[in-house]
Amino acid sequence: MKKGLAIIQILFLIVIFSIFISNNQDYSATLRAEGILDPVIEDFKVEQVLDKETFLSAIQTPKQYKNESVAFGAQLKHDPIYNEEKNIYTIHVWQDPIHRVNSVVIQTHVDPGLKAYDYVLVTGVTRGQGYVYNSRNLPVKGLLVEANTLVKASYADAVAPAITVIDVNKTVKQYGVNITVKSIEFSEVDTRVNVVIENSTKDNFNFFTFKTGLKINNKTYRQVEHWHAQYDPVETYLGKRANDSGVLVFPAIGDHNERELRLVIKGRVYKGKHNATFEWKLTTPAAPVIEVAPEETPEA
Repeated sequence: MKKGLAIIQILFLIVIFSIFISNNQDYSATLRAEGILDPVIEDFKVEQVLDKETFLSAIQTPKQYKNESVAFGAQLKHDPIYNEEKNIYTIHVWQDPIHRVNSVVIQTHVDPGLKAYDYVLVTGVTRGQGYVYNSRNLPVKGLLVEANTLVKASYADAVAPAITVIDVNKTVKQYGVNITVKSIEFSEVDTRVNVVIENSTKDNFNFFTFKTGLKINNKTYRQVEHWHAQYDPVETYLGKRANDSGVLVFPAIGDHNERELRLVIKGRVYKGKHNATFEWKLTTPAAPVIEVAPEETPEA
């Protein structure tokens, strides 16, 4: 029962954060439909959650923000610290774990069941400025948030929630090798292509990651490594009759609103000495424009 409830909470929060990121819908009705609108903290108001820009301002000037409802993803910097006398768990997190900045101090009376470097989805209420002691026993200041809910999450859900998803489900076949693109996910941080590769031949198949590209807006984007994301990688070498699935990761693409998209995957079937090219041409759906940081914008 508890496991089922936890799964429901995670799915629910993923929906909430997707809507929260878009910042153009009221999702209180969704909460009521899920039957978990009642807050753990009395003054947590889902309808009044700070938008992203205001929340970032609160992190920079925490003393000015008290009793404001917030919802965000983060990564734990350390294991939670428990004060037995006060029965309080204090958690130091990065709101921006990619650059390891934007410290937030979270407090809760409930054992969060988390450890250092876990990703988490948080809802709660700001309480001004708080602090937590670091490994050198020095106080680190940050926005203090009293947790309403804390749910362990994946990197994608906490840091890079998909803003637009294209359900592709199209298979391209070359020389006995089938590659199916299940979906493409666009986020503010990266672009994720979920694929399944089936090698039905008696030969080995080598997947050329360095020749794989995603073309949109007359730019070709090459794969990138996001080691901290812990995405399931695609094996670059498949033995005979072997299958694999995983995620191809590309840089974030700013304007993908109703654009033509071309995905090209290349590989080689060894004994047959066949160079295989797999290609998909799609049109992206209407979508919000994503603001991509200059350092994450790939070169043409």
